[in-house]
Amino acid sequence: MKTLVVQSFRTNDVPAWIGRCLVSVKAWADLRGYDYLLTDDSAFALCGPEYLARVGDNKRSITNLCRLELLRRAHSDGYDRAVWVDADVFVCAPDRFTIDHVGRYAFARETFIYPAGGRRWIANSTVNNCTIVVRRGEPDLDFLIVATRHVAMHRQIRHNFQVGVNLVKGLHNSLDYELLDNVGMFGPAIVLALAAGNSYLLNAQARLHGTPVFAMNLCAATDYRPSVSESNACAAIDALERTAGGIVNDWLDGATTGKLPPATQTTFEGPDVATLAVAA
Repeated sequence: MKTLVVQSFRTNDVPAWIGRCLVSVKAWADLRGYDYLLTDDSAFALCGPEYLARVGDNKRSITNLCRLELLRRAHSDGYDRAVWVDADVFVCAPDRFTIDHVGRYAFARETFIYPAGGRRWIANSTVNNCTIVVRRGEPDLDFLIVATRHVAMHRQIRHNFQVGVNLVKGLHNSLDYELLDNVGMFGPAIVLALAAGNSYLLNAQARLHGTPVFAMNLCAATDYRPSVSESNACAAIDALERTAGGIVNDWLDGATTGKLPPATQTTFEGPDVATLAVAA
């Protein structure tokens, strides 16, 4: 099956940890025999002037549509399957990360852990568009593009989620699309836990997601909280690379008793986030 893996990121001031993520995805594509395309902000033109005017200079809102248009363009270019991977996704085990099970199309399944104050933590289970796999001829791709454009044209866009994750997860019950269980969504607290070797939070991430992950979205942007430094992000990648993801996956015992189904939320007690940030 002729497959194209697509990523996009600016060409200047690329953080070192983002560079390592991009290299890991390219290496995975090469190993699997997929074609690979790394584009830049010039791809935003695919969104068209009307959409760009509606969402303003919000790069994430622009990318939410751009990624879908890049997938559709790949199909038009003759690819049987197109794969979008966010620039902050690190593939830690390229020999084990597979997308061959996707029949039509799939988004990543997300288990996002974040602090709720003191020693209280929340784990939110939903879907995420950090990784998308779509086969050619999928009618829902056109529908998702139309829906994204519709929201932008007829609503005031206050947050990129309106034309991204919130739209996709809201449609999951109706469209019943497949989910990628082998992609992890690691919030900044989990990135810090990787850097610090905090076993309690890594155990919780593994147990509540419930399946091994071999590619991880590392939410380490400067506007996330708790704050993750460049050195934190690189240390997290070091740990994932050194263990091929085992630093998280080894907490699984083969059972999925703790797996959270989509659209659920749970709370648990854990370390104080301030202590975690200091330790990292």
